[in-house]
Amino acid sequence: FLNVEIMATATVSRGEAFEISFTTTPTKRPPPSVVKKSRRRVMTKAALQSKQQEAEERRKAFIKARIERIHEKEEELQHLMKAMDPILQAQARRLSAISK
Repeated sequence: FLNVEIMATATVSRGEAFEISFTTTPTKRPPPSVVKKSRRRVMTKAALQSKQQEAEERRKAFIKARIERIHEKEEELQHLMKAMDPILQAQARRLSAISK
């Protein structure tokens, strides 16, 4: 483990000078209960295939939900465009009457 010590060495007219020393002294280790031990699980081929199948199903469900949201937004946009169409036509007639 690396310890860093910062000590003020002298005062100069515009500030203070510092000395930084890096030492490699041993420090207290955390208790064993805090340290996480990595355990590799041995997976069978069937378990791995099952996990991959579940992940594929989740991915497909996510994509399907996303496509449904996009279709809903498109329908909402089309509805708004139909409502705005008469307003846009009236504005176009006004602008063409002004430009004549």
